[in-house]
Amino acid sequence: MGNNGSKGCFNMGDRNSKCNCSMNNEAFKSQNNINNNYFKGLIGRSAAPSHYLVKMDSFSFLSKASTHEILLMGYLIDDSCVFGAEVFVVEKTFKGDHLSLMKNYDTVYHTWKIEKFSTLLEEYYESESFGFYKWNVGLYPNGFGAGKGNSISLILGMSGSNVPQDTKLLATCTLGIKDQLYGKHIKQTGLSIHKPSKKICYNIMALEKLKNPKHGFLVDDTLIIEAEVKLVGFVTKWST
Repeated sequence: MGNNGSKGCFNMGDRNSKCNCSMNNEAFKSQNNINNNYFKGLIGRSAAPSHYLVKMDSFSFLSKASTHEILLMGYLIDDSCVFGAEVFVVEKTFKGDHLSLMKNYDTVYHTWKIEKFSTLLEEYYESESFGFYKWNVGLYPNGFGAGKGNSISLILGMSGSNVPQDTKLLATCTLGIKDQLYGKHIKQTGLSIHKPSKKICYNIMALEKLKNPKHGFLVDDTLIIEAEVKLVGFVTKWST
């Protein structure tokens, strides 16, 4: 390998010589010494900043040409080929969610006693808020979604007044209906990401089972709903 004296430019003349040059660049070109044209290849970064992946599309073209054709094209003069480099800086941005788990889970409980259940005429009812993050339980007496008309549906929501901006809560929620006679409570548990105004729905049980006097879910026309919310972590926006 011989140096032609220009900085950043190398003559590839001696086929027995070794090349130990390193290039911090993202574009690579071979000079046409006759008409000053270039064949260009791209150099892309790998995982480490000091390593590069080289793609030389022009060489695949030159390899198909004869030595005589290469000489005529001007890329090989006096058995030497001149290479140069251009530097392009590309900014990359990564966006995603960052999950921070709590060391000690914050668990809150709430009991909602509803009397005169059979007189409920509205489609939706909501409990008072509870806990620091203002959780609440919603009730659809005649079901919601797929359970509409055949089930009793419960919903967990929160007002979010104490939730920081661009923050969501990861929580385990258990909603259920208390068996007031035999202690065979019906519960459903799920792990979900919560944000203000978002509600998680649970179709707890069939209305037929709820209203059956053989069970203890509806006693003296009174229904008792129990909720347990365990805060697991926080989900925030993350970018670089």
